[in-house]
Amino acid sequence: LGLGVNPDVPLMLAIGELNEARGGDLIATIAAQCLRNEMQLCVLGTEGQAAERLQALSSEFPERLALRTSHDDKERHLALGGSDFLLLPAREARSLEIALAGLRYGSLPIVRPVGALCDIVVDADAKLETGNGFVVDSPTADDLLATVQRALGAFGKRGAFDALRKRAMRQDVSWERSARRYEHLYKQILQADAPAA
Repeated sequence: LGLGVNPDVPLMLAIGELNEARGGDLIATIAAQCLRNEMQLCVLGTEGQAAERLQALSSEFPERLALRTSHDDKERHLALGGSDFLLLPAREARSLEIALAGLRYGSLPIVRPVGALCDIVVDADAKLETGNGFVVDSPTADDLLATVQRALGAFGKRGAFDALRKRAMRQDVSWERSARRYEHLYKQILQADAPAA
């Protein structure tokens, strides 16, 4: 994507439509402040006003901001595999699939607690001993920026951050466990309703 590779510099990734429902306006609002930190930002998003604002920033921060308004699955998977954080400040529950992919790849999600994301992404504590991502309290640029800064601070605690990333990657987010629990519950109900012999 044209960014320099440096394992000591965190890479934050945003994927998807850059509209208000997906929080694209929030990303565009905080991008300049974020890029003043020691970090890189990759945005794989569709065109729109937020994309135009980010495009203007890319000339100011060419070594820190990569913007692609068109991309394919291969680029998306490579970006997920190479990123440290996945920025998904959606106001509506549209980012579940991307958040799950981020967890699997070890790209820790930064999300708003909307829809099923409330159940999937658990906010990391200050010591990084619990959780699997970072939760933004409210849909404002200030809260998103504060959460991004908290995530960047966590990246600096490399041992604890690596352990957090490994826990997130090991998390079972498939339907297997839930399906087994439902099956067990159904069997219990059937046994309870069965006539005594």
